[in-house]
Order: sequence, then structure tokens, then C-alpha cells
Amino acid sequence: MLTENTSAPTVTYDPHDDLTHRHPGWTVTAAAEGPAELILWARREIRLNPRATSHGCHRRLLAHAVAHVDLHLEGRHDPFTAEEERQADALSRVKLERA
Repeated sequence: MLTENTSAPTVTYDPHDDLTHRHPGWTVTAAAEGPAELILWARREIRLNPRATSHGCHRRLLAHAVAHVDLHLEGRHDPFTAEEERQADALSRVKLERA
């Protein structure tokens, strides 16, 4: 979910809340480490890398990663084509604009 940060006039993105809300059958936990912002496990489990929820994380990149999870749930799998990259990018822009 996109929520407004009351301590600052900026919009923040909470990936844990968003993923839990949109994919209720999934378990969303914090991952100890990992190369990506989000790690998608085949067991319908998503582990968030600590930097994914850190203050310095670039929210647009994180929204893009969540869009990839959504594409994966639609039956698409890595490697992504250039068109799927563009689609994930468009989805991430929509997520952030709806804030």
C-alpha cells in the first residue's frame, strides 16, 4: 500500500503491507540477505531484503520489483523480455502515482 508519511510531506511505499494486501495467501517476511530488493520463493513466500524496507531504498525501484512479482503471479517467469520490463516499469509508475 502507498501511505503518506505524516512526519514529512513525502509519500512512502510499504512493500510488506502492499504484498500482504494484494496476495493474501502468501507469507511475507524479512530476508536476512539477498542480491535483489525482493526475493520470490516458489513456496508462495516473499522475503523482503532489509534494504527494501530501509529509509534509503529508492521507492521507484522497489515498486518496479513488486511489479515483477505481479507479472510472475500472472504466469510469467524469468528471464523477462524487454516488453515485460517495460510493462513492469509502467506498473511501478502507476503504483507510485496512485499515492
